[in-house]
Amino acid sequence: MPVTVVPKLNADGSVNKFIVQTPNELVGTVENNGTIYNLVEEHVSTADTEPGSTVDTDGDGVYDWEEYWVATTDFTTAPDWEVNKKYVNEALGYVSRQAGDDGTNPFPSFVGQTINDVFFFKNRLGFLTNNAVIFSEADAYFNFFRTTTQQLLDSAPIDVGLSHTKVAVLQHAIPFQEKLMLFSKQSQFVLRGADILSPKTVAISPVTEYDISDSINPLAVGNYIYFTFQRNDYEGVYEYFVDNNTETFNAEEITQQIPKYINKKATRIVGSPAENTLVITTDDDLKTLFVYKYFWSNREKIQSAWMKFTFDRDIVGCDFIDSKLFMLTSDTEGLHLESLTLEDGLKDSGLDYTLYLDSRVEGSTLTTSYDATTKKTTISGFPYDPADVEVYSKIGHKYNFVKTTSTAGTVTGDITSVPFFAGIPYDMLYRFSEQTLKQPTERGGRSASDYTYQTIRSGSVNYADTGHFVVEVTPKYRDTYSYAFNPDIVGANLSLNEFEPQNGHFRFAVQAQPNEVTIEVKSSSALPVKLLAAEFESMFIPRSRRYGS
Repeated sequence: MPVTVVPKLNADGSVNKFIVQTPNELVGTVENNGTIYNLVEEHVSTADTEPGSTVDTDGDGVYDWEEYWVATTDFTTAPDWEVNKKYVNEALGYVSRQAGDDGTNPFPSFVGQTINDVFFFKNRLGFLTNNAVIFSEADAYFNFFRTTTQQLLDSAPIDVGLSHTKVAVLQHAIPFQEKLMLFSKQSQFVLRGADILSPKTVAISPVTEYDISDSINPLAVGNYIYFTFQRNDYEGVYEYFVDNNTETFNAEEITQQIPKYINKKATRIVGSPAENTLVITTDDDLKTLFVYKYFWSNREKIQSAWMKFTFDRDIVGCDFIDSKLFMLTSDTEGLHLESLTLEDGLKDSGLDYTLYLDSRVEGSTLTTSYDATTKKTTISGFPYDPADVEVYSKIGHKYNFVKTTSTAGTVTGDITSVPFFAGIPYDMLYRFSEQTLKQPTERGGRSASDYTYQTIRSGSVNYADTGHFVVEVTPKYRDTYSYAFNPDIVGANLSLNEFEPQNGHFRFAVQAQPNEVTIEVKSSSALPVKLLAAEFESMFIPRSRRYGS
């Protein structure tokens, strides 16, 4: 969020300090009957009308301030709270000018300007304006004045302007590989300095000219910086990197294979280096996350895959903590905090696989009761409306669930002693690209031929640790043909047998030309699906032979 800095007048009308209008210093408070309480570390209160709790909820023997964060009409005794301290929206305590005047020790150039970004770099607090980068004194984050005017110290504040042949408005600053990368809408710059960043060594140089969307902050993940650019009604993504040996700055588009996939107006990009994953949200489709999965091996990218997750609620915001993506979603009921685990090889406790259900609830947290007359088990205590809920035992058996109230439902049979999960199923879909046959060229390459008649006869999918999926083949002007894969163990879906993930390959018929058929793999089951590879058998009739010089 941009902020504005303005000078602050003294009583005699002189100016020797400045204030930041927003954002300001925030203090945790809680209110009771019109009184605002503010947490202080070295104050112990005894009044029973002050906020807090005498219960050590996390069992560490310390009354943490999070344990006191309550908003009820009656409070119990709580240490570390100060009563009647009103919350004041004050500016941060920036250091006043102690030496010189406007001529020898002027105000930093961001005074009266809009600050586009705030960052830390080499033990300095930095502000980015339209055409300048301003650093605080080294190890003194709130001092932007020189401490002496007699000499220029290496630790002194830095105020360096931008010089470029084009009009460039600086929007983002990213500390990256001992450098500070600066981004404008159409140009990129690098701020360099010596091992110790000082006013004597700092310099800004233009390095590349890539378009960038001004609606989203670039993201540094591992050895790369990712940022988006607009392509008419869609968004593209660049992967920006620096070769430290040659000081070469370059970017590769990672959306070349899906130029019309990501909706326009990207609003946020977050990433997890642990899982090699990026997530993008857009204003054009608030219910969808666009997910990029990549994998590097010996400086060679062997995976570059895009997918999307679509939810029922609008996604307000998201971010990663380790391998877990936390999302703030919104619907008619209000805001919801949800999490999505993207860890590879995730398995449920005691199992060799995971049951995939949205809003999954552990059966032990619900209430179950069996009626011997109806021979049904009632499951109650759902934290949400269970209209679309499915119930699976922890060994993979599905029970038909029927909603009875807004928080309960029934299944046939007695499962009061059966460990189970309950949740909402979701659809998985993978659509194959056009399987065009490419022939060798005279120069050693491969390309498609317009003079070869090709018919795909059948296909085969290799799978591992899989429970269920359906292959749907839809030829042009014909009905859809469905081919379902289920575990080959007899009675695997019955309560007498335990589900075991299967490995192998699954064949299906196609009988269509590659440009006139849609082939999709779908699954709405909670059982796992892991597709490894696919192969197609074709019949082709060449009507000519290609020659080249």
